[in-house]
Amino acid sequence: MKNVIDIVGGGCAGLSLAKQAKNLKNYTINLYTLIEDKKNDHYWGFWKSEEIQKLSNKTVKTWYNWKIINHHNENIFHSTKYPYCVIRKNNWLKESKSIAEKLKVNVFNNKVIEKENSYYVNGKKLNGEYIFDSRPPNFDNNILLQHFHGIEIECDEDKFDFKTAILMDFRCDQSKGIHFIYFLPFSKKRALVESTLFSNKVENKSFYIKEIKKYLKNILKVHNYIIIHQETGVIPMSYICLQNKNSINIGTRGGATKPSSGYTFNFIQYQINKIVNQIKSKKEITNEIHNKFDLYMDKIFIDVLNKKQISIPNLFIDLTKNLSGDEMARFMSGKSDFKIWLKVIKKLPKVVFLISLIKVSLYG
Repeated sequence: MKNVIDIVGGGCAGLSLAKQAKNLKNYTINLYTLIEDKKNDHYWGFWKSEEIQKLSNKTVKTWYNWKIINHHNENIFHSTKYPYCVIRKNNWLKESKSIAEKLKVNVFNNKVIEKENSYYVNGKKLNGEYIFDSRPPNFDNNILLQHFHGIEIECDEDKFDFKTAILMDFRCDQSKGIHFIYFLPFSKKRALVESTLFSNKVENKSFYIKEIKKYLKNILKVHNYIIIHQETGVIPMSYICLQNKNSINIGTRGGATKPSSGYTFNFIQYQINKIVNQIKSKKEITNEIHNKFDLYMDKIFIDVLNKKQISIPNLFIDLTKNLSGDEMARFMSGKSDFKIWLKVIKKLPKVVFLISLIKVSLYG
């Protein structure tokens, strides 16, 4: 149906596109939302830039300083141009849905059935000029996963340096996989403490909780606190970009998640901005957002992580040691230039990475 855009799924990608209705005034936009899991609220982290600022809502907290730590070293970064930020998932979804409705987007709480590359609502086929599918994808059980459980706590006394986020602290149990603590201090008394693993197996909740308690007690010297929020999640560390004959996939199912780092929120905004410009200029719609070199290097990096032949905590310290705060933020956001990549490549352990490079080049 000409001048109609149908969006399947009301998560981050679907709502990011729906919010762009003001830039797609010649189109009627229909958003078909799914049942929302409001209990599984969590924080989305991203690196702020001018482009992201235009597309994202108000942040919960912004940090201009952050660290990566292992048992022997810590790398400290600062950036005023690309600070690290978080937003709250459910708040963002609610506000974005409200913005979309004010822009006259038609929001339907109907189940969408996919059958033979077509989409149906109440037995009626969707026939929009463009159909975008933003539903969460299924992924293989044997791939490397980034999985986590975190608690947001409040202490009865000042304990935290709220001006500095800790993106990775490897001073924790490494027996289950590549393990680090992600620590976001919102104030001197309140913080998110998250146990994150890179491995093929999601652990029982008790493992993450035990590691968080050990970190609070032994590293932060925090003993008295209350838990005010918990969150959990699983992110595939593999490139997923599903193809459909009659629709365009967006979000994680459309290749937005970067295998080596995640940060899907950033990449969804880049992807949606690109697609909106393609629609406006009547160009062919492509959902590709990561360049081929980045994806190639990600494959090599993931292969190295799977081998477990080197100290991964030391690797993350070495890879980022020579980067400025601006460079690290750009690297994590998929905005690296040749100079940044050269700094990173120089720090790669040559023999192990060469073996993985040959393997990826030969077998994909």
